Amino acid sequence: MRRKKALKTVAVILGVFALLFVTYEIFTLKTIMVTGCVKVPEEEIVALCGLKTGESVFFIDTAKAQEALSSDFRIKVLGVTVEYPDRVVIAVKERNPAACIIKSDTMLVIDEEGYLLEIAEKPDKPPYPAVMGLSLEEYSTGARLGASDAFQLDVLCEVLAETANAGVEIQSVDVSIPADVAIALKDGFTVELGDDLDLGRKLEIAKASVRKLKEMGKTGGVVNVSSGTDARYLEK
Repeated sequence: MRRKKALKTVAVILGVFALLFVTYEIFTLKTIMVTGCVKVPEEEIVALCGLKTGESVFFIDTAKAQEALSSDFRIKVLGVTVEYPDRVVIAVKERNPAACIIKSDTMLVIDEEGYLLEIAEKPDKPPYPAVMGLSLEEYSTGARLGASDAFQLDVLCEVLAETANAGVEIQSVDVSIPADVAIALKDGFTVELGDDLDLGRKLEIAKASVRKLKEMGKTGGVVNVSSGTDARYLEK
């Protein structure tokens, strides 16, 4: 009787160890997948996150991995997610040039969130939309611009994002007065947006208006959509 009981106890212990072993094998990190990178090599992102295959997924600190990834200004970290039983997905968005600021003999290249990606020599013709009227206090590569007026920078970023979403190709943007923003289009028209309210709607109105003006043979002028309800055209 005692022998049977002892054998049963041993069997239970062995079963527990077997279960733990199988569980460990199943929930061991085997794959680290990166999404959203084009120019930045995946292996650099994997190395930077600090995660290693072979560790238990139950002990993965996604917040720590995300913080480590945030040190690379070339990417914006959208999330680090554990997908059970054995995979981690790192979602990133690369920061791409959206505009530039000309200062003396240099060109500051920024993304749509105002992060400085590059300081380059001033070109004969800016390759990106030129920002006018933004007052800067400080700037350094990899950091967000230090504007004298934070609201002015926020408005600029909103305009850059909304024009990109609307598919509007701009040549320059003037944020000298944040409540009276103007953008110059590549096709010769200037659009007066006014403040930053309902930018998406204003841009759609501007696109429709410019389309009609081109059909009428117009090649330039000022389109004012600051009301957010209609467009007023001033020929130059």
